Amino acid sequence: EGIMKHDRSSWLYWGAIVSLAGLGALTSCRDLFVTTAHDRGMVVDYQTLHSTNVLQLEKAVDDGSASDDAERFIRDELPDDSTAAERLEISIEQCRAWTLENNLQLRVAMIDPKIASTTIDEEEARFEAVFLANIGGADADPGQAGVFRDQFVRPFTVEPGVEIPLRSGGTIGVSLPLTREEDFGFSNDSLYVSDLDFSISHPLLRDAGRRANTHRIRIAALDTQISQARTKLEVIRQIANADRAYWLLHEADKRLEIREKQYFQAIKQLKDAEARFRGQVSPEIEVTRAQAGVSRRLASIIISRLLVKDRQRLLKRIINVPGVDVDSPRMLELTSEPVSLRYVLWPEVLVDAALQERMELLELELQLARDMSAIEFAKNKTLPLFTLDYTYRVQGIGGSFGRGLEGVAGVDEWGWRIGLAVEIPLGNEAAQARLQRALLMRLQRLSSRSSREQVIKQEVLAALDNLKATWQRIVVATENIRLEEKNYEGEKGQYKLGLRNSTEVLQAEMLLAEAHIRNIAAIVDYQIAQVDLAFATGMLLGASRVTW
Repeated sequence: EGIMKHDRSSWLYWGAIVSLAGLGALTSCRDLFVTTAHDRGMVVDYQTLHSTNVLQLEKAVDDGSASDDAERFIRDELPDDSTAAERLEISIEQCRAWTLENNLQLRVAMIDPKIASTTIDEEEARFEAVFLANIGGADADPGQAGVFRDQFVRPFTVEPGVEIPLRSGGTIGVSLPLTREEDFGFSNDSLYVSDLDFSISHPLLRDAGRRANTHRIRIAALDTQISQARTKLEVIRQIANADRAYWLLHEADKRLEIREKQYFQAIKQLKDAEARFRGQVSPEIEVTRAQAGVSRRLASIIISRLLVKDRQRLLKRIINVPGVDVDSPRMLELTSEPVSLRYVLWPEVLVDAALQERMELLELELQLARDMSAIEFAKNKTLPLFTLDYTYRVQGIGGSFGRGLEGVAGVDEWGWRIGLAVEIPLGNEAAQARLQRALLMRLQRLSSRSSREQVIKQEVLAALDNLKATWQRIVVATENIRLEEKNYEGEKGQYKLGLRNSTEVLQAEMLLAEAHIRNIAAIVDYQIAQVDLAFATGMLLGASRVTW
C-alpha cells in the first residue's frame, strides 16, 4: 500500500511538472517577465506628439475682382449667401426647450448623477450575503509530519456555507463542513464527519456600530446629491446662456437691418447728388462725397454680417437641433421680441432668495454633512479594536455522509467556543492625524461658506444695479433717437437749400443710425441683465416647469 501511494504521488508530481512546462511554452516564457507593446495600450507615434504641421495658404490672383465688387455695391447690390438659405423660426421658449433637450454639455452633466448613483449600489453591495465553498482532497502518509505541516491530512473535505455581513459591523456565518477521514489504525474504514456551525464575529469599539459601517454609503449618497446639485447648476447656466445667445443674435440682426437702411439711404443720397450735379445745382465734389458715404456703409454691413454669422453659430451650438448644426447653412429666424418694462425690485428679497436657491450653497451644505460623517468615522478609527467571536457547533459522525448528517440532525454532539481578540495601537498617531485632517477640512469648508455667501450677495446686488442702469440707458437712448431725427431732418432741409453738403447730411444720418443701434443694444442688454439677475439668484427667467 505504501508503494502504491508513493507511485501515485510520483505520477502526480511529474504530471504537475509537465503541465507547468506546457503552460510556459504556450504563453511564451519571455512575455511573462517583460512588458510588451500590447501592455501599454494605445501608442501614438512620436511625430504626432512632438511636431506640428504648417497650414499652406495658396496665393490668390488679383484679377480686379475687388474693384468690380465695389462698383457693383455702389450700384445698389448687396450679395449675401445667407439671404437665400433656408430659415428655421425659433422663439425664446423653443430655444430654452431645445437647449434642455439637446445641449451636449447638459447631456454630459446629466450623466454624472447616474455615475455617482452606481457608487451607492456598490457600497450597498458590501452587505450582501456571500455563498462560500471549500472543496479539497489530499493523499499523504499522516505519519510523515513534514509533508503538510499546516494542516491534518484529510482525503476529502467539502465545506459549503453562507456569510452575512451586518450593518453594525459584525458578520454572521453558517457552514456545513463535510469531511472524510481515513482510519490508519487496525481498520481501513473511513469516518465521515458532518458539522453544522453557527458563528458570529462582532467588533466592540473600533468599526462597531451602524453609523461607522454605513459611512461609505452615506458618503456615496451625499456625493450623488452633490452631483445632482452641480447638474442643476449646469442646467440653469446653459439655459441662461441660451437666453443670452438668443438676444445677442437679435441685436446683431437689428444692427444689420440698421446698417442696410443706412446703405440704401446713402445710395439715395448718391443718386440725388448725381441728379443735382447733372442739373448743375451742385458741384461734382458732392457726388464724390456721397460715394465715400456709400463705401463707409459697406464696411459696416460686412462687419455686421460677420457678427450675425458668429452669433448664429453660437446659438446653433447651444440648442444643438438636428439638421441645424454649427456648419449647417440653415439660418435661425427669431420670432420673439424683447419686452421693455420697468421692474421694481427689493434687494433684500432678492438676496434672501439667492441664499435659498443657489446650488453652490447647497453643495457646500452637502459637503459639510460629508465632512461631519468623515469626522465621526475618523473618531471611531482612533478607538482600540476589540473583536468578539462566538461559534456554536453540532457534530455528527458515521460510516457515510448520510449517517453523519443524521447525527447532526439528532444533535448527537454539540459545543461552543468564544473568544476575544484585542488590538491597541501604541501611540495611535496615524488615526489621530486623520481625525485632525477631517476637522481642519470642515473648518475650511465653514470659512468657504461664509465667503461664498458674501460673493452671492455681491453678485445679486451688482446684477440688480446693472438692471437699473440698462433701463436708464433705454430711456436716454429713446430721447437721443428723437433728437437725432430732428437734427437729420434739419440737415436734409439745409441741404436742399444748398446750405449743407452730402457729407454733413450723411453724418447726421449716421448719428441717427448710431442712436438706433444704442437703443437696440440697451434693450438687449436689459433682457440679458434680467437673465443675469435670475442666474445670480439661482433661478430661471420666464422658464417655469423645467424638470429633467
